[in-house]
Amino acid sequence: MNLFGKKKNIKVSPTESINSIKSTIDTLEKKETFLEKSILICRNSARTVLKINKKKAIMFLRKAKLLEKQADTIFNMKINLETQLLAIDQAFSNIEVFNTVKQGKEYLSEIEKKVDPNKVAEVVDSIQENIDNVNEVSEMLGTPINTDMTDEENLLAEFEAEIETEKLDAYVKPVETPILSMPNAPKNVPTANASKSKEDKELEELQKMMT
Repeated sequence: MNLFGKKKNIKVSPTESINSIKSTIDTLEKKETFLEKSILICRNSARTVLKINKKKAIMFLRKAKLLEKQADTIFNMKINLETQLLAIDQAFSNIEVFNTVKQGKEYLSEIEKKVDPNKVAEVVDSIQENIDNVNEVSEMLGTPINTDMTDEENLLAEFEAEIETEKLDAYVKPVETPILSMPNAPKNVPTANASKSKEDKELEELQKMMT
C-alpha cells in the first residue's frame, strides 16, 4: 500500500534535473560550511573551559563529534549528487550525439534512395560512349583528305638518305688551291707609240743629213 497516494509520472527535462541537483549541492555546501565553523567553535570552547570545568569541556567535545558526523554525511551526499550530475550531463551528451548520428543516417538513406547504383552505371556508360564518339569524330576530321601523298616509309627513307649524304659531305673537304700573287707591273715602261716616235725622229735626222 502506498502511503503517499498514487505515484504520478512526472516528466522532468534534463535541464531542470541538472539545475535542481546544482541547487541542492549549493545548499549542502552552505550547511557544510556552517558545520565546520560550529565544530571549530566547540573545540575552542572545550579548550577554554578544560582547566576550569572538565564536564563542560567534554560536552563541547561530544557536540563537536556529532557535528563532524553530520558534516561527513553531508559531504557524502554532496559527492553522490555531483556524481549523478556528471552522469546526467554525460547521458545528455550521449543523446545529442545519438540524435546527430541518427539524423546523418537518415540523410544518407534519403540520398541512397535518390541515387540508384544501376542508374549511375548507365549514366557513366553513356558519358563514356559520348566521349568515344567525340574522339572518333575528331580522328576522322584530322585524317588528311589528299590521298596522293607520298608514303610515310618512302619519306623516312629519303630523309635518312639526305642525312647520310650530309655526313659524307662533312668528312670530305675540298682541296684549296693556293692563289699565286703576281708581281707589280714596272713603272715608266715605254709604250709602243713612244718607241716608234723615237725611230721616226732618227729617220728624219738621217734624211736631213743626206740632203
